[in-house]
Amino acid sequence: MTEYSKKSGFTLVELMIALGLLGVMMALVTGSYYASTRAKRRIDSRMEVIAMGRVALANMIKEINGAFMDTDDFARTPFLGEQEGSFANPEDKLYFTTTTFDPRPIGMGGNIAEIEYRLEENEDLEGTFFLLRRADPFPDYDPDEGGVTFDIAEQVSGMRIRYQDDNGVWGNRWDSSMDGALPRLVEITLHMKSEKGGTIQLKGVAAPMRWKPSETGL
Repeated sequence: MTEYSKKSGFTLVELMIALGLLGVMMALVTGSYYASTRAKRRIDSRMEVIAMGRVALANMIKEINGAFMDTDDFARTPFLGEQEGSFANPEDKLYFTTTTFDPRPIGMGGNIAEIEYRLEENEDLEGTFFLLRRADPFPDYDPDEGGVTFDIAEQVSGMRIRYQDDNGVWGNRWDSSMDGALPRLVEITLHMKSEKGGTIQLKGVAAPMRWKPSETGL
């Protein structure tokens, strides 16, 4: 009698089940990978927005700390804070003269300059603005003209600036020609928009040093 050896193997059904389980496992692994990658991109994007906002805020505080007003000639060195926009969507502006200007980026002028900060709508990203900084190294009687303008931050959804007087009272506007002095404190709040549309608030406080004309040589 001839004996036939029996060979073990997989049936078609078993192979299909194994391939199905393998596909499920691959889908789970791939989904987890892409989910973690997307999460990392969101975190990286958020951190980039925060870093950009902090650099812009630090620069604003530095220049406001060095704010100067000639008490003998308000019109030449004004400090003017204007409230724009709405409570939910603030678009404030600020003009002032500073003694802490760095002339190297534009290659002209000294350490005194007219500075303007304002927002300009970013048409490529709805609901956001560019934070613009205009620097004029030659202060004159026309503080909103001249100089060089460039953006120092993107994805800004709002900017609110408040001013404290010598009595500790906060207000949303300041005009040195009316108040006769610089504010005691200046509070800046930047609203930054993240990739997913969430809002990040960055806040800082500046304290103008109130330079006297004789100390600047302006």
